[in-house]
Amino acid sequence: MMEVTQCYGSMDMATRKADIADLIAMKCSIDAAKRARINPPDVSARLLELAHDESAHVRLWVVRELSDGAPIADRRDVIDKLQMLSDDCDERVRALARQAIAIFNVPQTAEA
Repeated sequence: MMEVTQCYGSMDMATRKADIADLIAMKCSIDAAKRARINPPDVSARLLELAHDESAHVRLWVVRELSDGAPIADRRDVIDKLQMLSDDCDERVRALARQAIAIFNVPQTAEA
């Protein structure tokens, strides 16, 4: 059985709802003009940063966004974050990240 020893996040990185408002607006908006006003590189970078948030709910949301076609140009960055989150301290985050990795057909690293 795998022992999870590391949980991502710190007291310094608490996420407020306002911090993710642009991500939600971009994901849910059907207004192309509104989506165009959001700077995708900044949104993508912030989404990848949120993978380290102290809240398991935020990390779970990140996994959902990454596996649902988040606007991140480099597929390798997505896979790296999903692999990191597949060892998360929260069981829900781990399970969803592993499912997402399977969708990407990426072999998981063997655990010692």
